[in-house]
Amino acid sequence: MIQDQYYKTTRLKEALDADQLLRDLGFDIYRTTSREIRCACKVHGGDNRSAFKMNKETKNWVCFSHGCHEEAGYDVIGLVRKIKNFSFGEAIKYLENLAGININDESAYLQFKREKDRKRFIEQMIDNKQVPSALLTEEYLRTFRK
Repeated sequence: MIQDQYYKTTRLKEALDADQLLRDLGFDIYRTTSREIRCACKVHGGDNRSAFKMNKETKNWVCFSHGCHEEAGYDVIGLVRKIKNFSFGEAIKYLENLAGININDESAYLQFKREKDRKRFIEQMIDNKQVPSALLTEEYLRTFRK
């Protein structure tokens, strides 16, 4: 049961867009890269615009000014609970609504995963200059379906 819940919350975190989540929670994003987001820590109301850091892949965060993550928890569930004053269940529902998935619906997650993998594949093809972006049509992508 606990392992099943861990798996579901991991899928939920993967489906979240970190930038969207922080904006929705009222954070004023200072800098964003492909790996992290920096901003002032809204948990303690700080004004150091780079004291809060969230990893875009893991969705874990840290507050370098006051260590707010130690009290709230390092993940987005703890962050939502602290900012919104939600219970664990309320935080999960909030994050499900934001991500547009239901963690109990395996098919919705699989659809999200397919879209994410497809987007990553296209980005890699363009970055590696294997195929000009003008040729990346739906018909061409179907040849890689399997």
